[in-house]
Amino acid sequence: MHEYAVIQTLVETVLETLRKRPPCTVREIHVSVGSESGYVEDSLRASYEILAQGTPLGLARLVLVVRGGQAVTLERLVLEE
Repeated sequence: MHEYAVIQTLVETVLETLRKRPPCTVREIHVSVGSESGYVEDSLRASYEILAQGTPLGLARLVLVVRGGQAVTLERLVLEE
C-alpha cells in the first residue's frame, strides 16, 4: 500500500519538526494531495490513524485537500502552544 509509505514519511517529518520546537499540541495537519497521484483518501486516513497512534499526533486531525498534479505536500500545521 503506497498510501502507508507516504503517510509514514509525513508523520516522521512532522515529528522531527516538533522535536525542534518548544512543547506544543498539534491540532491539525493540512496536506494537499494531487488529484493525479492515484492515492485513495480513505487509505491515507486509515494509514494516518495507525501511524499517529501513540505519538504527539494521536489527537491531531488530518485535513486532506485535493489539488491538481501528483504531489503530496505538507501544507501547514495548526499548533496550540
